[in-house]
Order: sequence, then structure tokens, then C-alpha cells
Amino acid sequence: MKKQIGLIVTVFILSMLMNMGHADTKENPPVDIEQLFDGYCRELLKSNPEYATRLGINKEMGYQIEKDKLTDVSDAALDRLVALKRKYRHWVDTYDRSKLTPSQRCAADLLTLDLDNDLQGEIFRDHGYIINPNLGFHNQLTSIMTEHHTINHLNDARDYISRLKAYENKIQQLLKRLETQEKKGILPPIYIIEKFDRLMSEFIQVDAKDNVLYTSFERRIEKLNLDDKLKGNLIKEVKNGVEKVVYPAYKKFIDRLRGIKKKAGADAGVWKLPQGDKYYEYCLRIHTSTLLKPKEIHKLGLKEVKRIQGEIQRLLALAGYRGKSTFRELLSQFWRSEYTENRDSIYYSNNESSRRKALEDFQKIIDEVRLKIPALFSIQIQPKTTVIVKPVPPFKRSMMGAYYEPAPLDGKGKGIFYVNLTRLPFKPGMKTLTYHEAIPGHHFQISIEKESSEIRMFRNLLFFTAYIEGWALYAEKLAREQGWYEDLYSKLGNLNSELLRAVRLVIDTGIHYKRWSLKKAYRYMMDNLGWASSAEIERYIVWPGQACAYKIGELKILELRKHAKKELKEKFNIKEFHTVILKRGSVPLTLLEQFVIDYIKEKKMSRG
Repeated sequence: MKKQIGLIVTVFILSMLMNMGHADTKENPPVDIEQLFDGYCRELLKSNPEYATRLGINKEMGYQIEKDKLTDVSDAALDRLVALKRKYRHWVDTYDRSKLTPSQRCAADLLTLDLDNDLQGEIFRDHGYIINPNLGFHNQLTSIMTEHHTINHLNDARDYISRLKAYENKIQQLLKRLETQEKKGILPPIYIIEKFDRLMSEFIQVDAKDNVLYTSFERRIEKLNLDDKLKGNLIKEVKNGVEKVVYPAYKKFIDRLRGIKKKAGADAGVWKLPQGDKYYEYCLRIHTSTLLKPKEIHKLGLKEVKRIQGEIQRLLALAGYRGKSTFRELLSQFWRSEYTENRDSIYYSNNESSRRKALEDFQKIIDEVRLKIPALFSIQIQPKTTVIVKPVPPFKRSMMGAYYEPAPLDGKGKGIFYVNLTRLPFKPGMKTLTYHEAIPGHHFQISIEKESSEIRMFRNLLFFTAYIEGWALYAEKLAREQGWYEDLYSKLGNLNSELLRAVRLVIDTGIHYKRWSLKKAYRYMMDNLGWASSAEIERYIVWPGQACAYKIGELKILELRKHAKKELKEKFNIKEFHTVILKRGSVPLTLLEQFVIDYIKEKKMSRG
């Protein structure tokens, strides 16, 4: 309790200092708070053209987006960003909340919280690993260029070429920041560095004309109605950009990676970093939107692991698998036996025909679940944007599993549920994965938020992990409650997915709080989940706290539903509850709880 109070006091003092530093700002806040919301969005997007491209925001929508530039990540640019956020944090407090509409108050509260989170984390500016196989610049830049940078006319093509030419400066900025991290002793474990080295090296080993930066451009430029000679010149410029700018810049970074390997150890957790324990508490607070301590989360994880394992064991017992074997042994016995007898019901054959069939099967699950949605969700809270299934792009296959990519905000695309077909899907887990990533999970929730006329554009710049991932995990459990997993295989697949999220609570806190090694984390995962993945654990190492958001978010939604049922009794309506949870979009769990409390009060008052 004393530690919790100490953190709250520290956060309060930091917030005061930040606001005090802004009291003498020469600029005046806009008269209308709506102008403030809009102004913040525009300034932030202008400073981050890569993110604007990722969101699908462009000049045609009225925004000053520099599509020909990459985001400046120099210290000077980061200083300007902090000044921008301090300015808006000061401004948002100048409005009389009592004179705002409920919608404006909610937006102001969210902006305030997000700015506070960012500003309080400024002391950890250099703690996020630049060397990051999953979320590092290599993955992000390639995604921006090949998946999000649209090429619909000549200017788009020229902007693409300009961005390729900007790689050299971008890498130079990142090398400068890497130098700062190196001096502070902020380096990931050596095996993370080696993996990043391998990924970057593989990227530049192919001929420039075979690189995705080239092939993606060539494929798209051919669709434009341009003179063949002009197309040829543009394609030649892209080849030169990849060959003479991108590859040499990457080579510089790779050389630097190999130079710092000797300074990196094997310790996995961020406890080893300057103020590492405080940094981890900050990461947990940001991702879970709670003040839960690492010790509490670890204990919660152990409890959830035991509970879910019990559910799995009961299902196995019904199938005739029981005894004194460990959980891992019991699970292994079941799947070995089923593999022998019913292999085709569990696995796809490893061939191109099966890959196509897997995509078709995922789409079939989406089409089927759409028909079930009206029983649980009001028609007013159902998205219009569709979702399609696509294979994970080749350059991401070694580091990304399945994931969801929202439709661009310009309204010209669809949501995409990406599936990694390098490792063909485990059939018993396909329904759960689809419900999580597509409907009624990520695609459903995020599309509702993006389509809402009441949710302002700046909200697309905020990301509350516990809400977003908590909802997707809740969607999995909702499906189980509704009987959408008809057979034993899919029921076990669903419980395995939930167990993974509980195991994550234990491993994430184990690594960053209890100082577990990669080996110990791997062993725990294998013993308590029945399978293990070094790549999965490496994700927790480079992204501290994020893996804890899923279970904590889901448990909060279930807790709020239970509370609403208890208070409203026969008046409880599942469609109304889901509307309360979804209609205001992604929010911190504390604010979500207040929405449900207010709903219960209003519902009770309306009875009389």
C-alpha cells in the first residue's frame, strides 16, 4: 500500500511540474474546445507522417500530411513533441468542465489522461528498445511503405520515392538514439540483438528488384494510367533508392548491431535498466490502465492459470483422460491420441491447396458468426465496414502471427485479418482466433469506434490496450457462453487461448519483476500451457507490460457485467450492456467502469 501511495504522489508531483512549466505559454487556447481537439489531432499528425499514413489519413481529408516524408525521431523532434503535449495539457485545463457537454467532458478526460501518461513517461524516453524484432523500425517502415502508402496517382509515386530517399537520414537518427541507449546501458538481451541482425541482414541480401519495397511499388504503379516511359523511370528510381539508399543505410545499422553485441548480456527483464523497476510499473499502468503492482498481477496470473487448467482437465476427463499425470502430460496424451485417430480434424496438410483452404475456412467462420451477432448486439452498434482474410506478408512471417489491421480512415478499404500461413493454423483454435481478431473482437469493436460520428478524430491517436485486447478476449469467452464452440476440439482450443493470456500474466511479471531468465520463462510456459515459443516470450521481453493487458481487461468487463446483472436483475439486457461497453470507443478501464455505473443508475431510475 505504501508503495502504491508513493507512486500516486510521484505521478501527481510530475503532473504539477509539467503544468507549472506551461503556465507562461504565450499562445492562448482556442475559444471552443472542439477546436482544441481538432488542433491537437492536426498538429500531432503533421509531426508524425508515418502514423498518418498508417491510419489512412491524407490531404484529401483536409489534413496537412507530408506523405513524402518519414517521421523525424531526432532528439530535437522529440523535444518539440513534448512541448506540444505540454501546451495542450495546459490548455485542456483552462475549460470549465461544467459548461461542456457530456461527450466533450469524456473527450477532455481522455485527452488529459493520455497526455499525462505520455508526459509522465518522458523520463523513460530512451527505455523503449530500438532493437526490436517485432515492433522495430524495420518492420514498421516496411509496413508503411508496402501496405499503407497508397499509390493512386503520380504524386503518390513520387512521394514514395522521396520516402525511400529519406531512409538514410531516418537510420542516422535511429543510430544516434541507439548510441544514447548504449551509453545508458539500455540494450536488449544478446539473443534479441542477434535476431534483429538476422532479420535486417535477410532483408538486404536479396537483389533490389526482388525486395518487397521494389516489387510492391512495381505492382501498384503498373495499375496507373501513366506513360510507359514515365513508369519505367519511376520504377528505376525506386530500384536505385532500394539499392543505393535503403541497403547502405541498413548495412550501417547492422554493422553497429554487431559492434554492440559484446556489451549485451542475457538478462531478459527491464529491471536491469536505469530505474528499471519504476519503468516496469509505468509500463503496466499504461497497458492495464490500473495501479496494479507486479506482485498482484503475478498472483492473479497464477490463480487464473490454475482455474483454467481445471476447466481443461474436466473436459479431458469427460473424454476419458484422467489420472495423476501433470497437466502438460495429460494434454500431450490427449492430442497425441487424437492426432493418430483424427489427424485431418486437427491439422492441415502442408501444401498450397491447404493454405488456400485455411483462408477460405477463416472467411467461412466470419460469414457464419455475422448471422449470430444480432442476438447479442443492437443494430445501432454494428459496424458497416467489412473484414477480409489475407496471408501475413512475407517480410513479417518470421516474426508475426495472426493480427488485425483496421480499415483506413479515408473509407477506401476494409479491415484485414492477417493469418500467418508459414505455420498452417491449428484447426481447433481457428474459431477462437477469428472471434478475437475479427468478429465480434477487434474488427467489430474498432470499426464501431471509427464509424461513430460522436468520436472525434483525435481519438484515433489514443490506444488503451486493456480495453482493446480485453474486449477481444471477452469476445472469445462470449462465444463459449453462447455455445459457438460445438465440439471438444474447439472448446479446448478456446480454453488454450484463454490459458495463454493467463500464462502471460505470470511470465511477463516473472521476467520483468521476478527476474526470470528466458529459459525459466520457457519452462513455465511449456509446463503450464502444454507448448512453448521462444518468439512469444521474446515479445514480452521487448514489450514489457503489454501482454498483461488482455486478461486484466477481460476480467474487468466480466466483473462489470456481473455487477450490472446483480444490480438490474431481470432488467439486465445483454444488448444494452454491450452498447454501453462499445459505443464510446476505447477508454481506460476506470472510465469504462464509470460508464457502467452510470448506466445502472439511469436504468434503475427509469423503472419508476
